[in-house]
Amino acid sequence: MVNGLKDFLLLGQLLEPAEREKVFEELGPEETDDVLSAMLAFAYLGLNGDQPRLKACIERGILQGENVDKLFQSSGRATNLDVSISVEHNPDIEKLHQRLENGRELTDAEIGALVRAGKIGREDIEELAESPRGFPGVFAGQKCEFSEQTGLSANGGRRVDIGDTPTNSLGTSGQLLVGKDSQ
Repeated sequence: MVNGLKDFLLLGQLLEPAEREKVFEELGPEETDDVLSAMLAFAYLGLNGDQPRLKACIERGILQGENVDKLFQSSGRATNLDVSISVEHNPDIEKLHQRLENGRELTDAEIGALVRAGKIGREDIEELAESPRGFPGVFAGQKCEFSEQTGLSANGGRRVDIGDTPTNSLGTSGQLLVGKDSQ
């Protein structure tokens, strides 16, 4: 297995372009994508999810590929490359709900996730808005005007989309108004 990975050092530099093309033609586009995804997954797991290291390896590999036939040229070589890796996880709804039940404050996005999951509704949000624990001011079903540029209402509240279609009320719109006061 180790030697198989080491073979990639040689394949990229020594395999003739026509031979390399045959490999990818034989696989076809879908299988090529599956194999390349599996290679990256294997590398990611092997690096224990070390994203900066994986990013550096991907950047170095692409630069090597870009410059493989320009080894002794000074002009026309690729010199810079930017790779960005950003992994977002779905929230653990049960943990969020438990945090809410334990009286801990949640972010706007976490509240939206609970609403989308059906764990809290309009009544819960109204109760939170009236609670003495300093909840960040969540107002459900309230009509207000938002600036399309800033997403803010006249009272400084923010529109938080919790559905597919942004409008102005929770009941029909899939939105919460999170703000400083309910005016």
